[in-house]
Amino acid sequence: MLITAGGAELMCAEIRDWAGACAAADTPSEVIGAPGAIHDFAMARALLPEVREVFPRMAAFAAGG
Repeated sequence: MLITAGGAELMCAEIRDWAGACAAADTPSEVIGAPGAIHDFAMARALLPEVREVFPRMAAFAAGG
Protein backbone atom coordinates (compact mmCIF):
# COMPACT_ATOMS: atom_id res chain seq x y z
CA MET A 1 0.00 0.00 0.00
CA LEU A 2 1.36 3.42 -0.96
CA ILE A 3 0.74 6.21 1.54
CA THR A 4 1.76 9.76 0.67
CA ALA A 5 3.27 12.01 3.32
CA GLY A 6 0.06 14.07 3.33
CA GLY A 7 -2.02 10.93 3.71
CA ALA A 8 0.18 9.74 6.56
CA GLU A 9 -0.22 13.09 8.33
CA LEU A 10 -3.99 12.86 8.02
CA MET A 11 -3.99 9.27 9.26
CA CYS A 12 -1.73 10.22 12.18
CA ALA A 13 -4.12 12.96 13.26
CA GLU A 14 -7.11 10.62 13.06
CA ILE A 15 -5.32 7.83 14.91
CA ARG A 16 -4.15 10.24 17.62
CA ASP A 17 -7.68 11.56 18.10
CA TRP A 18 -9.19 8.08 18.07
CA ALA A 19 -6.61 6.57 20.42
CA GLY A 20 -7.01 9.48 22.82
CA ALA A 21 -10.77 9.10 22.83
CA CYS A 22 -10.52 5.35 23.43
CA ALA A 23 -7.99 5.77 26.22
CA ALA A 24 -10.12 8.38 27.97
CA ALA A 25 -13.50 6.74 27.41
CA ASP A 26 -15.38 4.79 30.01
CA THR A 27 -18.30 3.79 27.80
CA PRO A 28 -18.71 2.74 24.16
CA SER A 29 -20.81 5.83 23.38
CA GLU A 30 -17.81 8.05 24.14
CA VAL A 31 -15.76 6.25 21.49
CA ILE A 32 -18.37 6.20 18.73
CA GLY A 33 -18.00 9.90 17.86
CA ALA A 34 -14.21 9.76 17.48
CA PRO A 35 -12.65 9.92 13.99
CA GLY A 36 -12.24 6.42 12.61
CA ALA A 37 -14.04 5.04 15.64
CA ILE A 38 -14.56 1.34 16.03
CA HIS A 39 -18.01 0.77 17.45
CA ASP A 40 -17.03 -2.39 19.33
CA PHE A 41 -15.66 -0.97 22.59
CA ALA A 42 -13.80 -4.16 23.54
CA MET A 43 -12.11 -4.21 20.14
CA ALA A 44 -11.15 -0.55 20.48
CA ARG A 45 -9.50 -1.23 23.83
CA ALA A 46 -7.72 -4.30 22.43
CA LEU A 47 -6.30 -2.30 19.52
CA LEU A 48 -4.82 0.51 21.62
CA PRO A 49 -1.38 -1.11 22.09
CA GLU A 50 -1.11 -1.69 18.35
CA VAL A 51 -2.14 1.89 17.59
CA ARG A 52 0.45 3.21 20.04
CA GLU A 53 3.15 1.09 18.37
CA VAL A 54 2.31 2.14 14.81
CA PHE A 55 1.70 5.86 15.42
CA PRO A 56 5.35 6.91 15.99
CA ARG A 57 6.43 5.18 12.78
CA MET A 58 3.66 6.88 10.80
CA ALA A 59 4.54 10.24 12.33
CA ALA A 60 8.21 9.77 11.40
CA PHE A 61 7.21 8.85 7.85
CA ALA A 62 4.97 11.91 7.60
CA ALA A 63 7.89 14.06 8.74
CA GLY A 64 10.05 12.62 5.98
CA GLY A 65 11.96 10.17 8.15
